[in-house]
Amino acid sequence: LTGFAPGQYVSVWIAGDTSVSIGEFIAGTFHQLGATQYGHSFSITDYSRKDTDEFGTTTFLKRATAKRMSAQVRVPKGNYNNVVLLMESITSTPTVWIASDDPEYSAGAVVYGNWADFDLEIAYPTENLCNLEIQGLI
Repeated sequence: LTGFAPGQYVSVWIAGDTSVSIGEFIAGTFHQLGATQYGHSFSITDYSRKDTDEFGTTTFLKRATAKRMSAQVRVPKGNYNNVVLLMESITSTPTVWIASDDPEYSAGAVVYGNWADFDLEIAYPTENLCNLEIQGLI
């Protein structure tokens, strides 16, 4: 979304007689770092507990999970400084990370969280390689 200012609002129209809820709406500025390379990986950290007592009885305490994403991005040389400054400005800032806009990968290619590790390598005369580790929020 672009052009939002404080005091503006978003309207949702639902066709039909179904009920809908929105868990969270996140508005912000879109920044494209570069092109995500094949090899993007996705994982889930489970914070549940499993305890087994002295009699062998196991009990589970279901807790939240958090997504994790690892991706390599090809950053054009002309975008190098912008990426460095952007990443410095969003340390410890919840952000929506989109590794692919292909709907068949949407469950693991979109993570709401913060970057845990950022490495930008000057790899080629006209392109750089950015390695990102994204830690999802619960």
